[in-house]
Amino acid sequence: MQRHLHDRVFINADLYERWNEVESNGGAWWAAIMTDNAGVQGIKKGHMVPDPDEMRSMFARDLCFALNRNLHHDGVWSVGWVNLKMSPVVVEPPHYTQLIILWMDGDGDVRFPIESERPIADMMLEGMNYWLDVCEQGYQRWHHHMVEVLDPTEKDHYRKALGEKPHTRTPEMIAGIDDVDEKGQRL
Repeated sequence: MQRHLHDRVFINADLYERWNEVESNGGAWWAAIMTDNAGVQGIKKGHMVPDPDEMRSMFARDLCFALNRNLHHDGVWSVGWVNLKMSPVVVEPPHYTQLIILWMDGDGDVRFPIESERPIADMMLEGMNYWLDVCEQGYQRWHHHMVEVLDPTEKDHYRKALGEKPHTRTPEMIAGIDDVDEKGQRL
């Protein structure tokens, strides 16, 4: 099944904003993303931010590739690292301590994260199938709550990545009275 996204959308403003402001809380981050030719590339916050060590980079790239190949759900996954720890003395190199996995829908909107602060050695020992299961469960929970339970209509959505603005929702609109404007005035 083909995704509707292309390389230019894999790296959109919503994804950058999510990594810069939400997931990393303004700090350093590095993420593996899919490219249009089924490759994986690393992106990061600025050129001064260090890349992760080989173990973390390999884990993120391999997981990103496996998720997008097997569980894309007509969207795209990015896998990255935040919380850069720098030793005050140069005893150990800088390293990231938190894994973040983000899923973007087919319109390019980031929908939910999966996070782990477990040691990288433990993550690797659990194996790729474990992480694919974790991500599939995360997607199924999101889909169940946000699509099946809420059962949103088209007017309940806005597609931030496509430039849409959130709808102004008044109590009357929420109550189902459709003949009011954004200020709650009857039409």
